[in-house]
Amino acid sequence: MITRKGETDALLASFSTDKAGAVLQESPFGLPGHLVQQEITFSDCPAAGRQVSLRSPNVSLTYTLAHVPGQEEDTFSHGTGLVQLCFCLRGTVHYIRAGEERPAANLQEQQHNVFLFPAGAMASEKHATAECEVFELSLTPDFFFRCLPPAHVLVSQFLRKQAENKFDQLLPMIITPRLTAILYELLNQKLKGFCWQTFFEAKVMELLAYQLEQWEQTLELDAGENLKKEDEQKMQLAREILLADLEHTISIKELAHQIGTNEFDLKKHFKMTFGETVFGYRQAYKMERARELLLQGDTKINEISRLLGYKHATHFTSAFKRHFGLLPNKIKK
Repeated sequence: MITRKGETDALLASFSTDKAGAVLQESPFGLPGHLVQQEITFSDCPAAGRQVSLRSPNVSLTYTLAHVPGQEEDTFSHGTGLVQLCFCLRGTVHYIRAGEERPAANLQEQQHNVFLFPAGAMASEKHATAECEVFELSLTPDFFFRCLPPAHVLVSQFLRKQAENKFDQLLPMIITPRLTAILYELLNQKLKGFCWQTFFEAKVMELLAYQLEQWEQTLELDAGENLKKEDEQKMQLAREILLADLEHTISIKELAHQIGTNEFDLKKHFKMTFGETVFGYRQAYKMERARELLLQGDTKINEISRLLGYKHATHFTSAFKRHFGLLPNKIKK
């Protein structure tokens, strides 16, 4: 769990302070049989926004949405170390171990990673020109290792680093539409009690599964050709253009022209960056957006169909069923 300097007494009640006055958390996790949900809003300089904390006995989620005109620093600590799944949707995040100046890890906008944090205090610096939106899920090491088969390479790798009390990580990866959808499902679900914990921890396992699958695919790609920084930036721009207007279709030729490349390189480099074809990525995003709108319950199917660029609602219904295996009118039930 992340804590911000100057937060409310209600949130700080679960923390203690060391001799230097730094805020240290005794445990970021809930007690067995108990679930903790907290939400605060803050307006202190230099940031304003909201922070949501969800805690089960094995997992702690902190969601931060801050309007940051520069830099905001948070601190967290755990006595035995922890594994953290980090997702930076907007802004950038730097993780710095106490007593060190150089960041141990960085996350840029639309990147995620899996970190093994050693015992002791860590600082999380968030930077943005407008907004910073970050999901951070802390897992007990026991829970993390139970999610993996004993022979998995990460088990021996992380256990060795944990015994040495050293930091470790996978690598920065691109956040996919499916990962984004799961994150907001965690944040917005309405279950209570035991059902809440079951859903919460199952969704975290689903997140981890997608992260590890993407990591393994990225390792295979890294064994081959690597993209230049300029080409990576072009693919990020292509993604922004592709998702900016879902109501109208853009051709591969036009998209390539707008980002300053050719059609062949666009298709090849986009797949290398995001693990999907150009239109496969866009279609997955549209379906996740459709499900989000359906769950909110405020938009009719015909309107969703129009917003997502379908001329006929029946075409949208067929595409939705192919993607999720059920009709749109069943998603609310």
